[in-house]
Amino acid sequence: MRQDVTMFPQTDAPPKPSREGSIRRRKGFALVTVIWGLSLITLLIMSFASAARLRLQTAYNISRAAQAGVLGDAAISMAILSLLSEQSRGASDVVHDGKPVFCVMRGVAVALAIEDESGKIDLNTATPEILKALFLGLGLQTSAAGALADAIVDFRAPSSGGLAAQGDESKTGRPFPAKHARFDTTLELDQVAGVDPALFSKINRLTTIYSLRPGINARAAPPALFAALAGFSPEDVGHLLKAPFPNALDRNDGRFPQNFKSAVQGGGNSTFLVHAETLAANGQTGVKEAIVDFRAVAQGPFGLRELRSAASRHLDQLRAAATGLPNCEL
Repeated sequence: MRQDVTMFPQTDAPPKPSREGSIRRRKGFALVTVIWGLSLITLLIMSFASAARLRLQTAYNISRAAQAGVLGDAAISMAILSLLSEQSRGASDVVHDGKPVFCVMRGVAVALAIEDESGKIDLNTATPEILKALFLGLGLQTSAAGALADAIVDFRAPSSGGLAAQGDESKTGRPFPAKHARFDTTLELDQVAGVDPALFSKINRLTTIYSLRPGINARAAPPALFAALAGFSPEDVGHLLKAPFPNALDRNDGRFPQNFKSAVQGGGNSTFLVHAETLAANGQTGVKEAIVDFRAVAQGPFGLRELRSAASRHLDQLRAAATGLPNCEL
């Protein structure tokens, strides 16, 4: 008897995964997860460490900058004590023309310079002739030099009505009229018609409001000012502006006009500008200036007229001589 057999086609169904393969896959996924986790933790640790180092470096820089500032104040105080000693001795033969002294104070390099304000042109009392001579020495044309000298005289001249003349701003091209009063600081030069920023940076260092004389103490004049008034070329004056020391100036040079000299040519005016620069080991710098008046003042043996920040003058020299400097002493 024949028996019919129904044949079913075979299929290609995948074999069921074994239990051992499934375990291996789970272990591999867990290993990848652990590796990613460790990588993330490592990244977080590195990020935290980097941020911590940055904060520490920032804090260190701030502390060094503060140290440079404090030592700048200390250098100014040291210079004032030295000037007090000179005043008490009546040392009228000492001349301060701004030549810097380099020394080190608590590991910070210091450049310290003292300028006698009697060696500068007083903006409130200078004659138009000496002002014009200065501007000619700085390279201005004759007409421009004369106009700028007249503008300074006009700026300080009292107004007939007691107030700034109406319409001055349209005449000068400035958004404000002439002050028509004494200069209260040399920084007011930037309000004078014709004084641009480049010229301001030059003449601000050569002028004062504390001399109270129409002329200057030629012995104590900044080198560039002496050269300008003595008729040196603008190129030579410009060189002395950039690098005033050392120089071969003869303070008795016969080319210096006698009418530009003040009556007192000895110890000067007893008012000084002290310029202090500091350079810390990490490169942090500080620059401060003080104007000290040793004339009779009610507050004590001297008066502090101005205390201000300033532009660096001796940074390149400080960097070149940062090692091997002597200790700062009175």
